[in-house]
Amino acid sequence: HVLSLHSPGFQLCFYPGMDRFAVKMFTIIVSIAFLVIVGSAFFLPKLRCINIHKVHMTVGPRITPVLATMIMFSFTKFFDFVLSSLLYTDVCDLSTQECWKVWFYDGNLKYFNSPRHIVLGVVSLAILLFFLIPIMTTIIFGDHLHCSIY
Repeated sequence: HVLSLHSPGFQLCFYPGMDRFAVKMFTIIVSIAFLVIVGSAFFLPKLRCINIHKVHMTVGPRITPVLATMIMFSFTKFFDFVLSSLLYTDVCDLSTQECWKVWFYDGNLKYFNSPRHIVLGVVSLAILLFFLIPIMTTIIFGDHLHCSIY
């Protein structure tokens, strides 16, 4: 079927009729999988599950730029997911003068009123509060936080 993921860099569709909700959920799952891989690369050697010297000899010194790229890719995908999930627009019925908020990318999903958009909104708010804001705060104020602790 025609590829239809509207994302810079690549387009993709796994089944006919894949809508924006499914695309957004897929991109967040891929980003989480990338972070799990990066986390495994950092924490498994500390748990002594793998020998980091053997990994270093196999992969070489190029592992740090690769991991940094994967973290940056996940961060930008999370940021895109949060912003696009929280965008809305107003749809108005001119005959009754009634207006309601809908998700910007799919007018069939009422903004925080349909179950699918509630899932999108809750996941995006959780990512914003528990991942993006702490990471951005650490990046911006990391040196000041480090100096005030010690």
